[in-house]
Amino acid sequence: VCGSRLASGVWMAIPSYVAGMAPQHAWGDGALLELYTHYVHEGVWELGPYSRYGWYHPGPLLFRLLWPLYDRAGLHPFALNGAALLINLGAVALSVWLAMRHGRTAPALALGLGLLVLTLRSGDTVLSYWSPHIIILPMVAFLLCTAAVAHGRVRAWLPFVLTGSLLAQTHVSVVPLVAACGAYGLALHWRTWSPPH
Repeated sequence: VCGSRLASGVWMAIPSYVAGMAPQHAWGDGALLELYTHYVHEGVWELGPYSRYGWYHPGPLLFRLLWPLYDRAGLHPFALNGAALLINLGAVALSVWLAMRHGRTAPALALGLGLLVLTLRSGDTVLSYWSPHIIILPMVAFLLCTAAVAHGRVRAWLPFVLTGSLLAQTHVSVVPLVAACGAYGLALHWRTWSPPH
């Protein structure tokens, strides 16, 4: 409940906040990510973020998640930072929910506290939509989703697929980890699954 209120507050506050700001322009990687967010919305782009090595990461899911708040805030570049914050808050909320739902209260609270400390100590990283930064907290959520799927938790399937897709599409370096964890979680799930009688 607290996480959803915080996310709602960010969703409502960002457009008002950027309305009073002077027009700004992103630069470097931020400018490319902003441009690709436009392209994905217009339906002319189906790749992920650009790599400085001359290729693209696998898919556009990050841009689809950045677009709604960016559009709502009048296409102001700062709104992309707000959207990154929402993605990270969502990953933290999902992680704590999974830990509370499928674990014990004390470890779940310790995880929540640890993620809070990580978020507070990360500085601007929690606001960054740069692909190496935006995958950090969703990776924690994906690993917890994998554990929940491995233990037969049906409600973890959708966030398992969504977080795994976001990670794999946003940064190709994590594709082997996502694939290995995903395969392991699925294998354990099917090994312990029994059809309803």
